[in-house]
Amino acid sequence: MGLYRLSASLEAHEQDVRALVSPDENTIVSASRDATIRVWRRGEDGGWSHTINYQSTGFINSLSFDQSAGLIVSGGADKLIVLTDPDLVLGEPKGTLIGHSANVCSLDYAYDLIISGSWDKTAIVWSQGQPLYHLKGHAASVWGVKILSPTEFLTCSADGTVKMWEEDKLISTVKSHTDVVRDLLLLKDGYASCSNDETIRIVRGSKETVLRGHESFVYSLALLPDGNIVSCGEDRTVRIWTPQGVCVQVLTLPSISVWDVTVQSNGDIVSGSSDGIVRVFTNDPARYASPELLREFNESVENSTISQQSMDNIEKEKLPGPEALQQPGDQEGKVIMIKTASGVVEAHQWTENKWTKIGEVVGSSSSGKKQEYLGKKWDYVFDVDIKDGEPPLKLPYNANENAYIAAQRFLADNDLPNTYTEEVVRFILQNTGGVSLSEEQPVPVANPYADREPVNTESSSTLLPQKAFVTFETFKIATLEKGLDRLNSQQEVKLSEEQVEEIKGALQTMNVKILMSYAEKIIGTWNTSGKLLGFDLLRVSIGKSEEFPDNLFEMIRLGFELIDQSSAITMMTYRCLCNIFSNKWWGEVVTGDETILSEIFALANLEKMVNSEKDTHSAAVATLFLNYSILYQKTKSAELYQALLELFSEVGSKVKSEEALYRLTVAYGTLTFPKKLPLPLWVKELKKYENQPRFAELLKELE
Repeated sequence: MGLYRLSASLEAHEQDVRALVSPDENTIVSASRDATIRVWRRGEDGGWSHTINYQSTGFINSLSFDQSAGLIVSGGADKLIVLTDPDLVLGEPKGTLIGHSANVCSLDYAYDLIISGSWDKTAIVWSQGQPLYHLKGHAASVWGVKILSPTEFLTCSADGTVKMWEEDKLISTVKSHTDVVRDLLLLKDGYASCSNDETIRIVRGSKETVLRGHESFVYSLALLPDGNIVSCGEDRTVRIWTPQGVCVQVLTLPSISVWDVTVQSNGDIVSGSSDGIVRVFTNDPARYASPELLREFNESVENSTISQQSMDNIEKEKLPGPEALQQPGDQEGKVIMIKTASGVVEAHQWTENKWTKIGEVVGSSSSGKKQEYLGKKWDYVFDVDIKDGEPPLKLPYNANENAYIAAQRFLADNDLPNTYTEEVVRFILQNTGGVSLSEEQPVPVANPYADREPVNTESSSTLLPQKAFVTFETFKIATLEKGLDRLNSQQEVKLSEEQVEEIKGALQTMNVKILMSYAEKIIGTWNTSGKLLGFDLLRVSIGKSEEFPDNLFEMIRLGFELIDQSSAITMMTYRCLCNIFSNKWWGEVVTGDETILSEIFALANLEKMVNSEKDTHSAAVATLFLNYSILYQKTKSAELYQALLELFSEVGSKVKSEEALYRLTVAYGTLTFPKKLPLPLWVKELKKYENQPRFAELLKELE
């Protein structure tokens, strides 16, 4: 057999391919952040076709295959493990396993057992659709799981450890990696693990071999029939290693990240990457792609770009010229930079005993083509790894964009708390620098949502636009304490006297961490009338919480779902959302999350609230509109502007409360400032309040 070459590029996914499994040499199953599972089958002519097997409600990032039942096993953001027939086309699953409380990020099948790992820091062993063992002991997300025998299991985690289990008893813990451990691979005489620390470690008894060569995070491992190991990672490479740890071949892909690799029974390697493409590589010349496709693939690698910040402080004036390529490399996969006569910095990799160009070094990297993400075209797509447990996620970026705005959008899009801000910022600083149109004098970056022809915003206005978020943070300790005692007595599962006193003490000292903890507990376990107290505790503490509550969005969704049972809870939910804007650590970022926005602005809920005879209900909604209008003035998000403008026209005429009408009108004026749009009918009808100075002043500024 020869060296590995491209065999096929399978394109259909709309976002990153995060997981792969190959039941046989003619079938590949892929899962993606586009929430689909696709089954690819090789025809008699050697070509591949695909069907959409399953559509989830959120991203899917783990796969396995139940050989005895012939079913695909998948897990992802919906916290479920879903079993589907490979022949299924967008049908109903054969089974669903429910047990995790967060994203299911790793799966394995063997001995008629399934094992799953999750962001909830646990692994579960399943037998015949039921939990057999709960493996609890990791301090962070469980990124890799393996079944060693019917009673022995291996797990790895973002806490940097690998743990061995006998049934549900922890047998041993190994911490040899210095960062997140991403995947495990079982060997005949031991196991291998890979990590964000850029290494692969092979453990055979008490002996450990460290494989070095990857230049960034190592995400996935697979085993070839000949015993060689395959790895992939953030350095956009697939690498092949001997069992002794010698790298024998490096395949560089024209993407930013290679998330997963698997091996088919015929020895072909399958990769999934950030450009949404599944690629098959083979060492059988009979299955090599056509010369034309191979040439196109090589050219796409050569024409891709590499972030200058990821190359350890390049000093362009000290780089060698093309003559450096006359000297052979000393290690497979070694990368050097040269400076061409025209001043372009090129990266070349030593592979297959020759130097191969793998891209040009620029201020920030791209996949080599415009990519569509969230309905928009982007110049670049980066991937950020959350060091302490969150998965690497897609970060879209335009060449003229402020990197800080890109980071804010990334955090909001992916429900990420402020505790990860430093990790995201550090990643951006290391891997991007913005694109400078002039080397001598960088061009200031711009907000892509801003008007291309800015208008003068100077005004003598004293009311519009509003700049400070409006919140509902005041509370009476005595009232909350009285409600706590009364509602606790009505619960089947009551808080202990010590817990009640702990809450009361936290209210006195404003111990936000304790209040948040009990808010989540009460919302999750008490009856509907009792949940109102939980949402009230959430309201008074959410704006002051440095830590982002992992299940915040779940609580908000519950608050909306209970509108017919308790509109007071939904009102309190809107107040919580208003207070989130005041959170200086992560508030403005989280409130821009597109997923939660669609639920916040669901018309059915809004109309019920603004039609309410209770001023508190409609005022909470109007205040939320005001805060989002202020947020627009800060971000200039065209999408947010359009969404709000449409909602104003739907909701404005239905508001009954005078106070809510005033706040909603201030919100409208803030959103549209400094433009003078024709006033909608519901605003014109406010002239009946002109005898009130506040309305008169507001209408004057709007006109």
